[in-house]
Amino acid sequence: MPVDLDRRADVAVVGAGIMGAAVAWRLAQRGLSVVLFEQFKLLHTRGSSHGASRIFRLAYEQVDYVLLAQDALPLWREAEKALAQELLMTTGAVDFGPDFHLEPLARALAAAGESLERFRNSEMRARFPWIRVPEGWGAIFHERGGVLLADACRQGLTELARGQGAVICDETAVTALRVAAAGVEIETGLEEWAVSKAVIASASWSDRLLAPLDLSVPLTITREHVGYYAERVPSDVIPFIWHAGSASPEIYGLPNGRTGLVKIAHHGSGPVTDPDSEVSADTRLLAPVNEFVRQTLDSLDPHPAMVETCLYATSPDDHFVIDRVGPLVLCMGFGGHGFKFAPAIGELAAKLVTDVSAVVPERFAHSRFAKRGAA
Repeated sequence: MPVDLDRRADVAVVGAGIMGAAVAWRLAQRGLSVVLFEQFKLLHTRGSSHGASRIFRLAYEQVDYVLLAQDALPLWREAEKALAQELLMTTGAVDFGPDFHLEPLARALAAAGESLERFRNSEMRARFPWIRVPEGWGAIFHERGGVLLADACRQGLTELARGQGAVICDETAVTALRVAAAGVEIETGLEEWAVSKAVIASASWSDRLLAPLDLSVPLTITREHVGYYAERVPSDVIPFIWHAGSASPEIYGLPNGRTGLVKIAHHGSGPVTDPDSEVSADTRLLAPVNEFVRQTLDSLDPHPAMVETCLYATSPDDHFVIDRVGPLVLCMGFGGHGFKFAPAIGELAAKLVTDVSAVVPERFAHSRFAKRGAA
């Protein structure tokens, strides 16, 4: 089928989850003509970006993640200002665990110039009365953590892209990509587009687009379960986001936006799945979380009031894939911890599109998988 030369743009973005929306915003803001494709309806619940809330935390063991979160924060505020609405509720964030877990977090936060407070086990009950932790555990608190209003964020960044001139094509599946002399040809089944560059931000559906190009990103797709727990007595008892990083299972929790429930989940514990399958939530998979709530969070009812699922698309080393490969920019592999960084990742991907000298941290490079295979 010949390309319809009337359907042209500077850049196509495939996937309108939080990452695709962020990339489209940052590209359109530069004055480029952008088309954003989404195979489902906008704000669908089939992928990784839906729901009322996501964590915004700066505590990571690797300094470059702390710096990336610091880059994201003013961009979230820029989006809030442009939309005239709140996207990020600042609550503070606390990490619990033994010293061997907390020490790398403290070092990375300090290296990035981020203020923090340390608490010994004997100080825990007074500072965080809503949680019981094992002997020997302490905590790190950083005040700039918070809760992202996830659905509002995704809708807001999409609208910012549209407001800057991006064309939004939802319910439009990209069925084929072809690298051509002038860039990339994109087929949707209804029409074809010719673009200079394409950003692939299709998360769990990326492989089917990349495989025909002999381009592989080894992502594992899992279906994760999240429980929403009610307070026994309504209060502001859990005002912070928190992360028990050395718990077994590894648990995180946060106030669920403005719903009055507390969102708690076991990070990265879901079964491998087909992203096209529509599977009901299996409440049995929340048994470890329910037990954690029962043992450590006595202010909550340990039986979830609501259960949701979402997809993780995770790389083998749990680091992101943000890289340029010819006229394509790969933006995927966020594995349940990328949402907080979205506008900064959108900015980084936009630089890869527009600036040939732009580089990414080595840990995000696509080439690392080839090196691992050679080893």
